[in-house]
Amino acid sequence: MSISYLEKYNVSKKGIVDYLKKKGIDKNAIDGAVIKLENYGYIDDKVFAKNYFESLKNTKGKRAIVQKLKEKGINSEIISELVENIDDECEEERALLLAKKFAKNRENNLKNKQKCLAHLIYKGYDYSVAQRVVNKIYAGDENDWIWPWTHFKN
Repeated sequence: MSISYLEKYNVSKKGIVDYLKKKGIDKNAIDGAVIKLENYGYIDDKVFAKNYFESLKNTKGKRAIVQKLKEKGINSEIISELVENIDDECEEERALLLAKKFAKNRENNLKNKQKCLAHLIYKGYDYSVAQRVVNKIYAGDENDWIWPWTHFKN
């Protein structure tokens, strides 16, 4: 059962355990199966994490990548090894490309600046990176859009 699942999907150790639990397999049988699958090389969290990381790194920020890998059951050491290779400049360049794509065919106004910032944060980029990128894309006062309610007088 697990072999046919692995033929279709590239999964982590946690992924195969969750799949087998969902199928109602006994915990001892799952543990034995996982050990055999690891010994045969069908499950390797390091390889899985590297492949998954490569598929995400061009569309997600560090925070989102870390979160996704944690959800897949990858241990912190492997995640740290992968994420430490992300250069801040490269991440900002990827965020800039994403922001340009977002801003394409949209007006240069306060509402779209805020939406672009929210979009970058949703994609897992740090606030400071997202703010710098949005300020590059949208001209105007850097702080005129961060907290719009501060413009209202009491």
